[in-house]
Amino acid sequence: MDGKQTTQNISTILTEVNTLLSRSMGMKAVLCCSLIPLTNMTLVEWAITLKDKPVCKLSYRGDTKETRKTNCTDERITFRPDQSPDLQIDPVAITHEGYYECIMAASDGNFHRRYHLQVLVPPEMTLFLHKNRTAVCKAVAGRPAAWISWSPEGDCVTEQEYWGNGTVTVWSSCRWSDSNVSAVTCSVLHLTGNKSLFIELLPGHRIQGYPASPLLIILYVKLFLLMVILVILGFVLFQRISTGGQVHLLRHAWSTCPNPSCQRNRQGHGEIFNNKNFLDREMVSASPHQVTSAAFSSFLQGPKPLQAYPSLSSSPPFVLG
Repeated sequence: MDGKQTTQNISTILTEVNTLLSRSMGMKAVLCCSLIPLTNMTLVEWAITLKDKPVCKLSYRGDTKETRKTNCTDERITFRPDQSPDLQIDPVAITHEGYYECIMAASDGNFHRRYHLQVLVPPEMTLFLHKNRTAVCKAVAGRPAAWISWSPEGDCVTEQEYWGNGTVTVWSSCRWSDSNVSAVTCSVLHLTGNKSLFIELLPGHRIQGYPASPLLIILYVKLFLLMVILVILGFVLFQRISTGGQVHLLRHAWSTCPNPSCQRNRQGHGEIFNNKNFLDREMVSASPHQVTSAAFSSFLQGPKPLQAYPSLSSSPPFVLG
């Protein structure tokens, strides 16, 4: 009779509470055990069950002031029963997600509290344009998965990618065929907070900030180099044509020699100006205007010795027949 009555009283006093607790990664979490005063407490124990880890147990006996740890190695989880029976996690990491149970025994009854700790990771949001009036909105590495909405609504496709650490990347690609839609807004909804970004649609234009094709860049470089080569070849060809014309005029003027003074000078310079190699070298080393002026001033002023023309010393004279 007394044994049955004692069992009934304990079951009446025993209280159990289950709580879902959400904390963002990097923040501090405090898990309360009970409001029972420490003076009345005889035993408090925390049992921590995390993914892929053995159960960690932290216990404290009030009568002996003894604290024990079993399979507990995470220094971010602290338990100070001499101050409070609560458990503290600082900072919270993804690996801390799991179940935390506190059992507290006191002179006037027992108390049991169970937490399911959910670790939240805010996603990184991006929004960019794609081709054909299409925009792509991403919520990268969030925990749990974010929800994406558009304003105005378009023709959308949404996909998810799951990562090994439990985070999820969600991206939504939307296209607007209505040309009256000039700007759109993407909203990312998450337990850690909501974000919105807007972007303008640019019909008929390449997407701003979208990288150009590598093949197109190579084509531009090749066209530029081809233009440079053509300009150089054109310049060289022009110089040769211009130089040849001046030589022809000089030889023609020398052969016709319309006045007596010119004919007298012709006798003194004939060996020089009839030398083909000499004329070609002089034309290469000077502009057409300089050669023509030098030649005419030379035979108008009178004959000069052969040593006045250094270019003749490197090759024998070639007299035109």
